[in-house]
Amino acid sequence: MRIRSKDFARAASESVKDEFGYGRWLVYDDYKVVRIDKGEDAYIKVPLAPGKTPEILDEYNPLLVRGLFLEFAELAEGGEITQDDWLDWTKRWGVLGVGWREGPVNLHRGGRREKFSIFKSEAELANWVLRLYQAATAEDGPDVPRIRELLDLDDDDTGSAKEIKKWALYEVARTVQRRLIGECFPRLYGLKDNRFVHSPSGFGSLGGAMWLLMMYLITATGKSKRCAGPGCDKIIHFDSSDLPDDPEIRGHGRRGPYKSREYCSTNCRVKRWQRDQKNKKK
Repeated sequence: MRIRSKDFARAASESVKDEFGYGRWLVYDDYKVVRIDKGEDAYIKVPLAPGKTPEILDEYNPLLVRGLFLEFAELAEGGEITQDDWLDWTKRWGVLGVGWREGPVNLHRGGRREKFSIFKSEAELANWVLRLYQAATAEDGPDVPRIRELLDLDDDDTGSAKEIKKWALYEVARTVQRRLIGECFPRLYGLKDNRFVHSPSGFGSLGGAMWLLMMYLITATGKSKRCAGPGCDKIIHFDSSDLPDDPEIRGHGRRGPYKSREYCSTNCRVKRWQRDQKNKKK
């Protein structure tokens, strides 16, 4: 039987109403941590109760939360990520979507794929990439000692500040590209008038959406907002004037966690206040 174009368009349009459609990500009401074989690792899931459908607490588009990658990377800043951190994050933003290519029916409800060890390693990688990018693009020039530390360069790896910056940015781009290959894909969406639009920003997991956000950061034409603390180059917000007109970045967003902030931490705010007070006395 021949498939008519309007039938195909309708089917395509209906298919994007599922949990992957138009950048949707779901957050459930009652995530629980389940320990694995009495060891240190665990997984997270929404428990099922007989005769009761799990309640969806929120639905949002991760690509509209520009600070989401920054907040995720910050989990690994200055200390070990705990299972309480993991659970708090999941209750706010949902599970990472580990193993989405295997097609789990209830991806957003978690399960044995959503391990604490995987969450921790993903946050640590995000933190490393972000710190390397921040060091390479510091406003006063590349932070060469920090870059050498993050890239684990030895004394034989000599180069100018310009060359070392180039090495750092190459590693950032290479890591982001590898994550995008594994987690993201172009998508086709059918419209009501039988036309199709394409999206370069399809993602199968929350992790993939966050790596797209990192891609937007390193390609942003707008100015990145950095912490106002003395000597701190942490990026706390970024903007881009040319984000694509993309179906994947339409829909319900949530307020970014850094947009209205001036400092990355209370410590930086206090240091700025102390410096300003010292300058007034001169």
